[in-house]
Amino acid sequence: MAGRRVVVFPSSAELGPVLAQLVTSRAEKAIISHGRFTLGLSGGSLASMLSKELLALPDLDCSKWVVGFCDERLVFFDDPESTFGLYKSLLFSKVNIPDRGILAIDSSLPVNECAADYTRKLKEVQTSLLFCDQLWP
Repeated sequence: MAGRRVVVFPSSAELGPVLAQLVTSRAEKAIISHGRFTLGLSGGSLASMLSKELLALPDLDCSKWVVGFCDERLVFFDDPESTFGLYKSLLFSKVNIPDRGILAIDSSLPVNECAADYTRKLKEVQTSLLFCDQLWP
């Protein structure tokens, strides 16, 4: 892929601060140009690393962020497999992302309806949705 570069970090301790800075830098630019910052988050080790590093930033303002999830599972939010549940406990409960800025699945729906509902939510913001794997210039 032309224009892409791969950066390898020896550890998550070295990646975390750089990733948090990149996210907040992109957020600032997006908010200035579009009035909001949209981000697709994946789970796993990214959740704890990114949450830790973002919370360490003194002036973090997430009031104009919209977040969705790249690999959510149809489970209740208190299930350890829920990406939303993980971010809710690690990050969302500690920052000022408005409820309308969190694009979560409706886990009470049957799988096909849940997927259609989540697809609709994502399409509403798709023009500016930035996924974590697209952060690098």
